Order: sequence, then C-alpha cells, then structure tokens
Amino acid sequence: MTEPMTLAVFAHDLRRRLEALSVDQVRDIVLAYGQGLPGQGRAAFLDLFPATAVAASQARAGERRDDGLLSDIESFASDLAAGKYFLGFGWDDEIRDKRSFGDESWVQVMDALFARADAVFLGGNMSRARDAYAALVQAFHLDEEVGTFCGRQSPEEMVDTDLREASARYLRTIWHTSEAEDMPADLRDAWTDDLPHTCRPVSIDEVRQAHAEDLPGLDAFWPRWIDELRWVEGDPLMRGLLTEAVQRSAGVDGLAVLARERGDRQAEHCLAWIDALAAEGRDADAVAAARESLTMVADSGPGRARIADRLADLGDLLDARREAWRAEPTDLRLRALYEAASDPTAVLAAEAAREHDRVDGRLRAELLLLTDDVDQAVRLLDSDAYDHVLPVLLPYLLAAGSGAVSQQDWTGSALSVFFDGMDRRWGAPPQTPPARLPDLLLRRLADLPPCHRWLEIAGAEVERMISRIVSSKQQARYGEAATLAVCHAEASAWSGGDGVVLLESVFYAYPRHRAFKDQLRKALARSAKMTAATGGVL
Repeated sequence: MTEPMTLAVFAHDLRRRLEALSVDQVRDIVLAYGQGLPGQGRAAFLDLFPATAVAASQARAGERRDDGLLSDIESFASDLAAGKYFLGFGWDDEIRDKRSFGDESWVQVMDALFARADAVFLGGNMSRARDAYAALVQAFHLDEEVGTFCGRQSPEEMVDTDLREASARYLRTIWHTSEAEDMPADLRDAWTDDLPHTCRPVSIDEVRQAHAEDLPGLDAFWPRWIDELRWVEGDPLMRGLLTEAVQRSAGVDGLAVLARERGDRQAEHCLAWIDALAAEGRDADAVAAARESLTMVADSGPGRARIADRLADLGDLLDARREAWRAEPTDLRLRALYEAASDPTAVLAAEAAREHDRVDGRLRAELLLLTDDVDQAVRLLDSDAYDHVLPVLLPYLLAAGSGAVSQQDWTGSALSVFFDGMDRRWGAPPQTPPARLPDLLLRRLADLPPCHRWLEIAGAEVERMISRIVSSKQQARYGEAATLAVCHAEASAWSGGDGVVLLESVFYAYPRHRAFKDQLRKALARSAKMTAATGGVL
C-alpha cells in the first residue's frame, strides 16, 4: 500500500504547480473540478470560496477556534467510558474470535471530532488543537478495559482518520506551545503515554512533515532532545528516536560516536551505525564498522548476534555466520552457517562438539541431523527434550529408515507433507534467507541408504504418541495421531512391510473412539499410496 503523502510534501508540490499556472488556468481547473462534484458535495465546496475579497482576507488571517470542540470531545469520551456504545462481548462466527458488540456509530463521531481538530490545527490555533488532540488520542486507552469501544477490529483500525498524521500533528502542537526548556520532556511524555500504541513509532521527521512549514528552532532542539533521550531505559521507541536525532544532527559520524559509548544499549547503537553506512552505499565502511562493533560488544547475546548477522550479510562470511550462531543460536542462523560453509558437515560437527548452554534440544537435533549423526540425535528421545525433538526426528526417521525420498510416489505423499511441516520456527532472517530445514535434510537423505533400525525406532514412537493422544482423549490432537499412523504405514510399505496391516491394527486398537476413527479415515484419504493399498476403506 502506498504511504499517504504528508502535508509538507503536498503543500510544496501544490504551490509549485500553482505557480506554473496562469490565473485563468487555475480558474478553469477549479470550475471543472467543482462541476464534476455530486450534488451533496457542492455546497461545502462552494463554501471554500468566500463571496467577497474582504471575507477571503479575514479567512486567511483568522485562527480557527471551534469553541465547542473541547466540550464535545469530553462528552464523547464520557459516553465511551460509561459504555454508551457497548452492548456485550461474545463470539463472532465470521471472524472466528471473540469481540465487543454494540453501536459502531462511535466511529463516525470520533472521525468528525478529529476532522474538527485538524481544522483548528490548520487554522493555526495550536494551543486549542493540542488540547483537542490530547483528549482524542488518550481516549483510545479506554479500550484497555472491556465495555467501552465495540467493533470487529481495534478502535485504531476502525476509524478512518490517519492516526499517524494526527499523532504527528499532536506532537507538533506541543512543539509550538511548550516552553523551550520543557519541550523535550513534554514530547517524550506524549510519545510514551498519550499516543495510541499502534501509532507510537511516529518520528521527528513525520512531525516536521505534519505542517506545510518546517519546525522552527531545530538546531537548538537537537542537543536538548538527545540529552532527554540518552538515559531513557527500556523503551525501544525512545532508542529509535535517539538514533534519529543523532543522525539528523550529526550524521553518520554522530552515530559512530554514539556506538562507541559503553552501555547496555551499545549493540543497538552499533547496528544503527552499520545500517546507516550501508544505506549510504558505503559497504566497505559498514564492514569495518561491524568488525569494530564486535570488538566493542564482547558479551554473547542478541546484540552481538545481530551485529555478526549484519557483517555476514555484507560479505557472506563464514566466520561471521559462525559468530552469529554462537552468540545467539537459532535455526535460521544454523542453516545460514550450513550454507556459508564449503564443508558444512565438518563445520557443523565442530559446533556439535562444543558445549553450548543456549542450544536447546530441538536445535541440537537439527544440528546433529545436518551432520548425519543420526544415532546421537536419536539419543535425545531419552532426554527431557523429548517433546521438542519429536517434530523433527519422527519425520526424519520415517523418511530415512524407509528410503522414502527416492521413491517415485514420495512427492505428495502424507509423509512428504509431514516432513515438510517440520520447518515451523521463525526469527529475523538474514537479507538472503537460507534454505528451509526440510530442503537441506532432503539433500542429505538422497545420499544415505535406508536404515531399518531407524524405521523401527520411529514406529515405536508413533505407536507411543498415538496411544498417549487417543487413550487420554485429546480430541484436538486426533488429526495429528491419525497423520502419524498413515505416515508410518507409508514408510513401512516403502521398506517392504505391510502398511495396510499397520493401519488396520491402529484402527481396531481403539474400537470405542469414533472421533479418532473418523480422523484416521480423513488422513487415509490424503494418502494416494495407502488409499490404493486399502481401496480407501477402513
């Protein structure tokens, strides 16, 4: 979706275009536009043009007051708080979720109040506009309690008002009405406490663009603003605003100074410095900044890992991928390390041999499988990580034990779908995302001979999982248990066993569990191989 044009850009472009036209050309454009309006819009359009030159002069010079605006906003907020628009809270079949029901006309009321506040703002009455915007944006916080707003979406999504622009205009009014020494703190408080949460990432640049004229006194503002933000703890928004302020006032060199300051936010400042250099096309300088940042941010953790990610993205360096993995292991970093290595088996085997308390059971299973150390991975089934490693090990062992991936009917089989589903973990990907885990494992399986022992292990775990799910009547997981049964039957058939007998043994093992049998029939229907073997009948 195209970003809305800011008022500053619009006013500048409109002024430039008007200056290029003659008076007669402007008159013709206005007449043509007005004549094309529907009947209900003509009176309001006509009112934009005062009947006399004196009235036009007064309209340009006068400030818009709207004396009833503040009392109308207060009345509206009181109605919301009292539950005037709220009828109840319950399930909505169309969105398949719970929501508040009631009179959604509050949307039109609120949009109209915002429009009146905009008119006061554009008329130049910043003090009154500040009070109006403050009361309106703070009204959204009433949604923190059930019984105020209603609708299928959040209140911020329900209104037509551009809340980012309204928020920027509110912050702009603070700029024009606060004392110079109070303005940084007033802005910070408004940013953190007043703005709707969905609109908090408004930047100073957006505040500048909220009016046709630029903010006055910017040069004197930056140092005070930076001092206000420098020591604010724990708020990512404030950290982003600090980075913006330093870059706008002192450029990339200012970001370098900030990055070299010790503190718990140093890694974030380093990342801002690196990204700014890369954005300017200074890749060599960005690489140097990333290398220096790794010497400054010594402790392992997300910050160091992200710096190493940036370095690797800039040069796809094996050492950087390894450093990112060691600083904060994730499956994405594991796969990126695999792809960066000319000999991935040796590189990952070295990582598997290291003691690393941040590598959880599932990650360790993925690591071991990518080095073909299947037996070591299987031992994790006897550990506390059993439930975490099973979604990776079961599809792998079924496929590896049966040689399924080399079969002509592998593609589209129930087991191939189950195998593909092991890749469900997410994180912040590198600029070029690595291959998916199932794809990497499939490459390796193509070179491995079938191992009947692995299939036996997988079969025992499948039986154990089905028994645990069905015997305890976990009906929400019956579909999962049925899929396991069909995948096991396919693998058995590929390895020369009798998959039909396996399916029948599962079907008749639970004679009173009709819901499970229904799920088993549905799972069978998704397997062309087993449907053909059973005739589609269980």
